[in-house]
Amino acid sequence: MLTPTVDPTQLGFEDTSELEPLTDIIGQERAVEALEFGLSMKSPGFNLYVSGPVGTGKATLVRQMVKRLAQAAPAPADWCYVNNFQDPSRPVSLSFPAGQGCAFKRDMAAFIESLRRDIPAAFEGKKYLDAKAKLHDETEAKKKVLFQELTKLSLTRGFGFDETPAGFGLVPLKDGQPMTSEAMEAMTDPEQQDLTERRLALEGEIRDFHVRLHSLDKEMEQQRRHLDHQVVTNVLEGRYETMRRTYAELPSVCAYLERVQDNIIHHYKDFLPHEGPALPIPGLEPRRPDMTRYLVNLIVEHEVNSGAPVIDESHPTYTNLIGKIERHAHMGVIYTDFTEIRAGAVLQANGGYLIVNALDMLHQPFSWDALKRVIKTAEVKIEDPGEFYGFSTAGLRPQAIPVTVKIIMVGPPMIYHLLQEYEEGFAKLFKVKADFDTEVVRSERQDRQYARFIAKLCREEGLPHFGADAVAEVIRQGSRFADRHDRLSLRFSLVSDLIREAGYWARKESHSFVTRGDVDGAIAHKRHRSNLVEHWIQDDIK
Repeated sequence: MLTPTVDPTQLGFEDTSELEPLTDIIGQERAVEALEFGLSMKSPGFNLYVSGPVGTGKATLVRQMVKRLAQAAPAPADWCYVNNFQDPSRPVSLSFPAGQGCAFKRDMAAFIESLRRDIPAAFEGKKYLDAKAKLHDETEAKKKVLFQELTKLSLTRGFGFDETPAGFGLVPLKDGQPMTSEAMEAMTDPEQQDLTERRLALEGEIRDFHVRLHSLDKEMEQQRRHLDHQVVTNVLEGRYETMRRTYAELPSVCAYLERVQDNIIHHYKDFLPHEGPALPIPGLEPRRPDMTRYLVNLIVEHEVNSGAPVIDESHPTYTNLIGKIERHAHMGVIYTDFTEIRAGAVLQANGGYLIVNALDMLHQPFSWDALKRVIKTAEVKIEDPGEFYGFSTAGLRPQAIPVTVKIIMVGPPMIYHLLQEYEEGFAKLFKVKADFDTEVVRSERQDRQYARFIAKLCREEGLPHFGADAVAEVIRQGSRFADRHDRLSLRFSLVSDLIREAGYWARKESHSFVTRGDVDGAIAHKRHRSNLVEHWIQDDIK
């Protein structure tokens, strides 16, 4: 192809160090308009498919535009998982304004730690011990009165009590003294029948006595439990009220704190010290009460002024996109709980932007279906992928988290057309297409843009600056890449590589600036590196 000549003197500079680095995009007005529209639309389904050949700079432009919009947007909510005290297999999700999730996690940890210190101290205090002793003494006094009444009753009916290894037994009395075996054998039949009837009646009274004793013990236990609950409530009261007022504007958090308070009151013994065996057996040490149920698993956290999140997921597996539930093994047993839930890229991008590569995602099992499900339901449900293969796993069912995320899928035009043709509902999920062109009409303005692009790359990568003649040669090669004398290529990966290689050869030749000869040398060396087969063919022809 006859390429146009470019006059270096018409460019208006000696070298690229005189130019401002390029901040605009060259020749992609159509794509920029589509991106601005799609990124600004808040309605459901206006996700973007960014289409174009490799090397047109589409991924770079997307990141630049998305980051600029994200910086001006407010930071989204923090999200965490907490224990569900009614059903631990279904953890509860809680939402906080940006920055407050970490504060809540710290507050809960300090709250529980203070209770682990103060509840045992309250139960060791003199006031509690005196009240507990008083309950015991009152109950023992009532038992004593009952026993005295039973003793009087038994004496009036001619019986006494004899202590045996199995308890107390009834002993017939005569003149206040236990009857001997001979005396009992000497009794007439009517006397023995009367004795038997009196014994049976008294045994019924004794059974009633034991029932009343049990009722007294049960009543004392209820009173002691009420006393314990009152002690725990007194310890909790100030701390709980402080937490409740701190998060009063978050109803779901207040409801969770109420459930925490109720659980602590009914399981206060977990906060008391437990004595283990004198000689613990390795591997079978007594387990300390599990306090993980009060932990906070903060899975998504944002700074207050961080803006909207931008997540560029380079490896979009199912777990990387949606999240996962980790498991641990202990003595051959696999276990998990809500603290092992991990967020994926979709949750990390909630309230912001998620960038994925179409080919990478379609290569991964379940990823595309999971992404479609997120767009359709506007929520993320973290599940075990093993269930998709038919494996039944008794695990967690975390509460779904609502999401609002703008998804930008970057890929080749062919993938877009295939999805449009064969994927039902694709047009409803990705309503905006941004097409990147591969060439632009050459003009003085575009030549200047090319020069500023070279200046930008030299500054960013520390390359030697290009002289005007070298810039002119790069522009000429841009026309060669486009295969048209009146166009310039927009495949900047090719142009960038040419700039880098020319910079390398300029440094090797100890040039302070890249010259046209360095650019020509870079082209010649690249051709030499890749034309071995051509060389063989030429030799055969000769």
